[in-house]
This record gives sequence, C-alpha cells and structure tokens, in this order.
Amino acid sequence: MTGDRDADSGDRGGGSNQEANGRGTDSNPESGGQRAEADDGTASSSPGENDTPPETPDAPPGTLLESDAPPGSEPRRTPNDESGQNGGNGNGSVLRAAFGRLYRDPFLWIPFLVAGVVLLAAEWLRERDPLPTAPGIDGSTITVSYTFYPTGTPTIVRPLGALVDLPRSTLVYGLGLEVVTLVVVAGAGWLTVARAGGVEPRLDRLGEYVGFVLAIGFSGRLFEEIGLEYTGGSLLVALALLAVVAYVFVRLFLWPVVILLEGRPVRSIRTSWRGSRGQGTTLFGLVVILGLGSWALAQVPHVGTALSVAVVGSVHAVVLVVLVDRLTADSEDGRFSDTG
Repeated sequence: MTGDRDADSGDRGGGSNQEANGRGTDSNPESGGQRAEADDGTASSSPGENDTPPETPDAPPGTLLESDAPPGSEPRRTPNDESGQNGGNGNGSVLRAAFGRLYRDPFLWIPFLVAGVVLLAAEWLRERDPLPTAPGIDGSTITVSYTFYPTGTPTIVRPLGALVDLPRSTLVYGLGLEVVTLVVVAGAGWLTVARAGGVEPRLDRLGEYVGFVLAIGFSGRLFEEIGLEYTGGSLLVALALLAVVAYVFVRLFLWPVVILLEGRPVRSIRTSWRGSRGQGTTLFGLVVILGLGSWALAQVPHVGTALSVAVVGSVHAVVLVVLVDRLTADSEDGRFSDTG
C-alpha cells in the first residue's frame, strides 16, 4: 500500500512537472528558438527593451562622419571641444578650444608661419624698391586691426595710388607682389581650416577663397585710398558709424570658414549672417581680441609682421572651425547651413 501511494504521488508529481514545463515552454516559445540559434553559432537580433545599440567608434576631433550625412550633402560635423561637450560659446570657451587644438596638432601653426615669413620678405622688398609705401600700423594709437579673413597686420603697406601710371614692368612687379601676399595668406587659411576641421583640402574651394581674399584685400586698400574716415565733430555720428562697422564684422565673422567648408561665396554671406544670430556678444568679443592681438604683435621690431600673421592668423582660422563645429552640433539636423 505504501509503495502504491508513493507511485501515485510520483506519477502526480511527474505530471505536474510536465505540465509546468509545458506551460513554461508555451509561454515563451521564442526563448527556445533563441537558445537553439545561439547553439548553432548565429545571433538573434529581435528588438527588445534590453537591446543595446551597436557601438560606433569615436571619431577623432574635427572629423566628418560620412554615415551621418544626407545623400548628396556635406557630412555632419562632430563637436571638437576638449570635454567632448559643447560647453557654451563664450569667448573664453572658444579660445580655449582653439588653443587646445593648436596644442594637440602643432602642424596647424605651420601654414601661417610660412605666410608670415613671406609677408615679411614682401615688406623687405617694399622698403627697397622705388615705389611709395605707407606705414601699416600707428604705434601711438591703439587699433583693433581686424580683417574678415585670417591674417595678421603688416607694418608696411603699398597704397593702390602707388600703382597708377607706371611702366608695364614696374606695374607687373608692384601689383604682382600684392597679389602674391594675398594668395599666400589665402592658401594658409585654406590649409589650416581644412586640417582643423578634419576635411580634405579641395582645390575648388581654394579658388573661391582666393577670389574672396583678393576682393576683400583690394577693397580695403581702395577704402583707405578714398579716405573713408570720420573727421566731423559729432560723437554720436562717430559712435553710430562704429556700431554699423561692428555689426557687419559680427554678422560676417563666419563668412571665410563657410566658403572653405561649403563653397559659394555669395550664398555664404547669407549662411554667415544666419549662423551669427544669438552669438553677437561672443563674436564681437572675438573681433576685439583678435584685432588687438594682431596690432600688438605687429609692434614687435623687425619681426612684427611675421609674428602677427603666424599667431593671429592661426588662432583666427581655428576659432572659426571651433565655432562652426559648435553651431553645427547645436543644430537640429547637424548641418551648420541650416542653423539660425
């Protein structure tokens, strides 16, 4: 009797276990299939709450991620801050990020260092040729020597009026010297921005940027020749003119880097204008800092021009890339041209 009861209880226990196993199998039919696939060496990829997205390798600072770019468009930029986060766009933050890149990649100094040496040699020639020259700086007046494109402050310049009514050979020499200096500065900006931004230098962008630098460079000389300076007695008028100039500098601060990264110089004006919205204080501060730094370094005897171009030109170019990276990271779709 005891044996029969034990057998019956064993049968009932076995049946209960079978039913429990059956219910467990029926309640999760996929688990068995997943275990089978795992045993066969294949991985299942059914979505679930515990699934983690595949990890992508971290891109080096300044690189462009092709996978993030829409078809037929420039790839998305990755932010380039030391902390890996935006961290704000104040003057100090932008300058720290720029000097950080220059420290990590010393090659970024070389293009404008070479340009500074070339401009110093051009000044040596200007001092010794028979054509008239003019001082590029005034040591008695503090000046914000800022230019739309990355460059420095020359200590000796040649007015455009000095190139009027000259023999052909002298005109070719004088005009050629001015063109060469501007082209060298444009090439330095092209190389520095491309390397700091992690993109391949493109010859078509170089051509557009050289045209931009030549236009701005000779326009500035033309304004100096006309003598566009304030000589009236109204302080309010002087302040109004200064405000207009500062506003234009701020709005077009990003113009050169947009040309180098996206091309189309005329359309780049609108892109820079829109991208500078909400950044007025930061950009105005950078204009003042870069302009004062360029003027101050140009005061150094004998090598002021080379020093001004090498330091301020390099910093200005990298600052432009840092700003575009941050504005791109803040945009909704990762495209700077659509910001603002």
